[in-house]
Amino acid sequence: MKRYRLLLDLLKNQKAKYLLGILLLGLIDPLNNIVLAGLSVQIFDEAIYDASLVLPVAIKFLLLMGILALLLLFGRYLMDMAALKTTGDLRQAVLSKMLRLDQRELGESHSGDFISRSTNDVQVVERIYRDQLAIVAGILLNGIGCGVAMFILDWRFSLGLIVYQALMLFLVSRFAKPLKKASDALQAALSKVTAKASDIMQGYQVIRLFNAGSYVISQFRQHNEGARQQAQRRVRISALYTGINSFSWTSSFVGFIIVSAFFVQKGYISLGTVIALVQLQNGIGELFLSLGTYYNQLQGSLAGLDRIIELLAKKEEPKFYPLANENSHAEGALALNNVSFSYDGSTEVVRDLNLSVAKGETVAIVGPSGGGKSTLFKLLLGFNYPQTGSISLLGRPASEYSLKELRNLFAYVPQEPYLFSGTIAENIANGNLKATREEIIIAAEQANAHEFISKLPEGYDTPVGERGVFLSGGEKQRIAIARAVLKNAQILLLDEATSSLDNESEALVQEALENLMQERTSLVIAHRLSTVEQADRILVMDQGRIVEEGTHASLLATGGLYTRLHQLQFTNNGTENTTTNESLRAVNI
Repeated sequence: MKRYRLLLDLLKNQKAKYLLGILLLGLIDPLNNIVLAGLSVQIFDEAIYDASLVLPVAIKFLLLMGILALLLLFGRYLMDMAALKTTGDLRQAVLSKMLRLDQRELGESHSGDFISRSTNDVQVVERIYRDQLAIVAGILLNGIGCGVAMFILDWRFSLGLIVYQALMLFLVSRFAKPLKKASDALQAALSKVTAKASDIMQGYQVIRLFNAGSYVISQFRQHNEGARQQAQRRVRISALYTGINSFSWTSSFVGFIIVSAFFVQKGYISLGTVIALVQLQNGIGELFLSLGTYYNQLQGSLAGLDRIIELLAKKEEPKFYPLANENSHAEGALALNNVSFSYDGSTEVVRDLNLSVAKGETVAIVGPSGGGKSTLFKLLLGFNYPQTGSISLLGRPASEYSLKELRNLFAYVPQEPYLFSGTIAENIANGNLKATREEIIIAAEQANAHEFISKLPEGYDTPVGERGVFLSGGEKQRIAIARAVLKNAQILLLDEATSSLDNESEALVQEALENLMQERTSLVIAHRLSTVEQADRILVMDQGRIVEEGTHASLLATGGLYTRLHQLQFTNNGTENTTTNESLRAVNI
C-alpha cells in the first residue's frame, strides 16, 4: 500500500482531478452493464409480449448511452491531463535530482542507468497513471456494481458464482510476488543494456580506432541476452497465470449456463432475468479473470517507480561547503592549510597540502600523473571535500559559501571542454545566461574565436552538434574559453587546456588564455612546461604533496624533479622534444 500512497502523493495538486477522472471512467462499465441488464429484462419479459414498449425502451437506452459517452470523455480528459502534468513534473524532478547528487553517488552509477531512470522508468510510471490504475479501478467498480445488481436479481446464482471465482482469484494471486520479482529483475537488466548502448554511442570513435567492435558487441550481447532471459522468465510466469485465469472464466461460464437452463426449465427464474444475469456476469467474470492480470502488470510497472524513488532518495551534495576545520581566514585569493583527501578512505591522494595564492597571481602546477593536481581543482570546486584541513577563499572560510556561491568564484577551462547540443552562441552564453549578443561576440574576440565563427555559414547560430562534434579541438577549446571570459569570475582554473591540441591551435588557445588571465588569479595545470615558464610561481606536486616551489629559473637551478621533467621535454639545445613530449602527454605530466 505504501507505493500506492506514494503514487497519490506524487499527483500533488492534481490529485482531486485525477481521482474524479478515475471515478468517472470506472463507473462507465458497471453502468453500461446494468443498463443493458435492465434492458434485457424489459425486452424479454415485457416488450416481447407488447410491441408498443420497444420504442420507449430503445429511446431510454440511447439517452443513457449518450450520458455515459459524455462521462467517458470528461473522465478521460481529467485523468490524462493530471497524468501528463504529474509525469512531466516527475521527469523534471529526476533530472533536477541528478544535478544535485553527491559526487560519489554520480561516480558509482553509470550515466546510462540515469538515462534509463529518467526516460524508461518515467514512461512506465506514466503508463501506470494513464492506463493501468484506471483499468484496475474500472474492473473493481464494474465487478462490485454488477455483483450488487446480480444479488438484487437472484442472490442464489450470484453467491455461487462469486464464491467459485473468489477461490480462483486466491489461486492466481499467488503469482503476484514472483511476477514482481521478475519485473524488477527485467528493469535492472534493461538498465544495463541502456548503459552499454550509451557507452557504444559515446565511444564509437575509440571502438573503431582499436578495432574493438566485436568485443564491444559481444559485451552488449551478454547484457542483451540477460535482459532477454529475464523477459522470458516474466513471460513464463505471466503465461501460466493467464492459462489458470482462462480456465477459471470458461468453467464458471459453462457452469452458469447449465444451472440457469435448469432453473428456467423449473420456472424458478425468467428468461429475461437469465439474459440480464449473463450480461452482469461479464462484470463479475472480468473482475476475477482480468483483475489479477492487470494487477500483476501494475505490480511489474511499479518496479519502474521503485527505481525512480531509489534515485530521488540518493544522497545530495550539501548546500554549503563542508570542512573538517573551519578556522581559516587567510587573506589573498585562496589558501589551503594542512588539507588531506582520500577517495577510498585509506590512500591519501592529497596529503597535508599547504598553499597560499595572492590576488592576481598566476600559479602553475606541474608534476607526474597521480600527483594530485586535478584532485586539488576538484576540492576547490566543491566536487570533493577534504577529510582534514581548511580552505579559505577571498579571506573567508569555504564553509561560509554555499556551493553555488563558491563555484561562482571560479571560471574553469578543462582539457576536454564539454559543449551542449545547440548553437555556438548558446554554448558561450552558458557563462552568463543574461549576456547580450554583443557581450557574447566580445567574449569570443578575447578568446580568439570570433574569426573562425564569422567564417561559418550561420556564424554564431551554427549548431555545434552533440558534444561539439562539428568543431575541431582548438575551436571547441576557444569556445570554452569564451564561456569563461563571459563568466568573468575572480579565480581562473585551467586544467591542461592546451595539452591535446596541434601547434597552430595551441598558439591561438594560448594567446586566448593569456587574455583571459589578465588581472585574474589563475591556477594552471600544465604538462607542457614551456606554457608556464612565465608564471609568477610554479608548484611541483608529487604523491599529493608540493615537493618544489619557485620560478622557472630557480627551480631549474635546484636540479630537482622539475629539472628532470624539463630535461625529458627538451633537448640539450633547448628545443622542445616533441617525441618525448608525446610520451609525457600520455602519462599526464
